[in-house]
Amino acid sequence: MNERAHLVQQLFSETSVSEEKQEERREDAPHGKYQAIVWSIESRVPDDEEKSPYFMWKFRVAAGPHKDKFITKFNSFRTKGNMEWWLRELQMFGMSKPSAWDVNNWTHEERAKVAGKMVEVQYTQQKNNPDYSEVYIQRVSSPVAKPNPDAWDSHAMPDIEKDANVQPERPQAFNDEDIPF
Repeated sequence: MNERAHLVQQLFSETSVSEEKQEERREDAPHGKYQAIVWSIESRVPDDEEKSPYFMWKFRVAAGPHKDKFITKFNSFRTKGNMEWWLRELQMFGMSKPSAWDVNNWTHEERAKVAGKMVEVQYTQQKNNPDYSEVYIQRVSSPVAKPNPDAWDSHAMPDIEKDANVQPERPQAFNDEDIPF
């Protein structure tokens, strides 16, 4: 075993971390109305054929007592009505029908119209089923400052050989005074 491999093995054997309680790691904001940033967008077809293809939004709360917590919204595609609802939401961002439902097939310009935008979201418990939440995009504002727009909007898969953990730069956290509405 070479010296570096031995050092890594030694570090591994000598290092441990205590288990964290699941509640302490929870990132979701409580139900309410928030100003948030569209942090990420993704579309997926689950392997389980009983589950519907979906579009997932991640919003990061921009200010207030729950600043930097996340809210996740799903658009499930079971019916034409579900797809129409999602397309109407995209119109709020100034998008006509995108080039594809799959974000990986969107153009750079299409992704740039959504990622990084400031929005107002209503996050509530579903009335008919208390185990589920509903998220409504109520208003879209201007894009936030992006220190490196190419890295932010590229959504290109990282070069695994080069760096598997490459992440786009994210905007700085806001103070309550920075919220435009």
